[in-house]
Amino acid sequence: MLKKFIFTLVFFICFNANATDFTASVNRNPVPEGETVVLTLDYNDKTSETPDFSTLEKDFTIVSVSQSFRSNYINGQMSNSQQWTLVLIPATQGEITIPSIYLGKDKTSPIHLKVVAANSSNITPAQSGPKYAISGAVDNKNPYVQQQINYQLTILDSGGLQGSEPYIISNDNEWIVKNLGKPKISNKIENGKKYREIQFNYALFPQKSGRLSLPRFKFDGFYLTKSSRAAVDPFADIFGQDLMLGGWGLSGMFATRNPVVLTTPAEDSEVKPIPLSNQGKWWLPAENVTLSASFEGGIQSLKTGDAITRTIILTATGVIDKQLPELNFSETEGLKQYPEKPQVESFIKGDKIVVISKINVVYIPTKPGEVKIPEISVEWFNVKTEKTEKTILPAESINVLLGNDAEQLSPPKIENVSVNINREINKNTTSAEEEISSFSVFDIIIWLIVAFVSGIFISWILFRLGKNQADKIEDKSLASLDKDVVDAAKAKNLRLLRDAIILWASKQYAPFKVTNLQDVISLTGDVNFAKQLQELNVALYGQSASDWNETDFIKTFNLMKKVKSKGHKPQKILPDLYKK
Repeated sequence: MLKKFIFTLVFFICFNANATDFTASVNRNPVPEGETVVLTLDYNDKTSETPDFSTLEKDFTIVSVSQSFRSNYINGQMSNSQQWTLVLIPATQGEITIPSIYLGKDKTSPIHLKVVAANSSNITPAQSGPKYAISGAVDNKNPYVQQQINYQLTILDSGGLQGSEPYIISNDNEWIVKNLGKPKISNKIENGKKYREIQFNYALFPQKSGRLSLPRFKFDGFYLTKSSRAAVDPFADIFGQDLMLGGWGLSGMFATRNPVVLTTPAEDSEVKPIPLSNQGKWWLPAENVTLSASFEGGIQSLKTGDAITRTIILTATGVIDKQLPELNFSETEGLKQYPEKPQVESFIKGDKIVVISKINVVYIPTKPGEVKIPEISVEWFNVKTEKTEKTILPAESINVLLGNDAEQLSPPKIENVSVNINREINKNTTSAEEEISSFSVFDIIIWLIVAFVSGIFISWILFRLGKNQADKIEDKSLASLDKDVVDAAKAKNLRLLRDAIILWASKQYAPFKVTNLQDVISLTGDVNFAKQLQELNVALYGQSASDWNETDFIKTFNLMKKVKSKGHKPQKILPDLYKK
């Protein structure tokens, strides 16, 4: 019996000595939300296989995986072991199970992990280490569609948190998000504990009505902890811990980087639709809208044919650039107007986005006397009073003098001319009758033949001139005609420039017929170039040719060509946003 017992005991010991164990453990439990937990897998044998970590991906983010081997030789016995270390971040708060990890036929036991709020009182300092928390709040959960609301994202840090700015992880194009400037950092003490409060501010613009989920933000950061290797840093006492590498001195070279992931909670808002009272007009929900204007130079001595620029400024608070409407410039008798493309810029004032649109309008009066520039108005919805308002730039009257070009182009008086013509007719009637009576029938026939041949010859000459003009356009390339325009402008030969522009337009816009500069304006459809051609007309027929600026003309001509060469057509300044 004794021998049997001894044999069984030895067999049991030997069997267990050769048994394979595969175990799992974590470095802390519970764990704060957003922080890491280290899962260690120990295997007391040697294998070429790799554990299957795919079961972890459902509830965890796998930050890193490392592997180590160990061989022990004790009392003549060789033993091997392997270890896998995984750094994990739980995806959600609450009870999470780390499932069994398989390695061949072996597997670990599951671990029940508790994930609590970062600032939870259930975590003792020994368990929690650094504490972090993230939250988000809006100042208005019931805005109108496209109305600006403010979102404040706050991160609490009591453990040296580092990282970049949070980013959006859920939006679905339902919101336009604008940053309202740099984050604000403040230090606070609560219950004897010191921590930092970091605030990020954003402007949110809902793009449709109804129940919408607010954008969710994610922060990827880390904190440093001293590695055991820091103990061997011989310079720690000399340099201290504030010299370099995030306040860790040279020992920072041996610090461990611990990832932290924080995500704002899900939250909804109820967005109100455009009011029925808007009646399909342009929708502009703002806190304030203003219009102002100023002339470039004085308008006291404005004459017909002169070009004067007026700058109109539209300012709106609580909107973005795409929400601004297109201004309407009503036609008025005696005044040509050419609005340029708006120049839009925005800035942050307090916690609101302010957009400014500057529009230069070129006015050219065509008749003397009092000319009235029509009023300009913008209708908008005041989100404070929840009422539709109208901002008006009042009409303005200007007194236009008769310009020199108008005097030169006015038709001449014909009274004296008629008297002189009558006198010459009476004076020469007798002699003419005498000369005609002296002609014979043969002479008359000869003169008729000569006149007929001359008519045919003149018609042929005119035909050849027209054909040569067409051949000239056909033979020359568009690039060559471009050069002719630029060369004529540089030489300030205005008449040659006018002819060169007409030839260029005939080639560029063939088969359309181009006979004058007005045809060119109609075909190009470019406001800036139209202004230049108007100024060219003024310089051609006025006394201000020396003031004509060839540099501005060439620059505008080249810009207009680039737009046309790409096949662009005149478009609306803005798309129809929420216009029904």
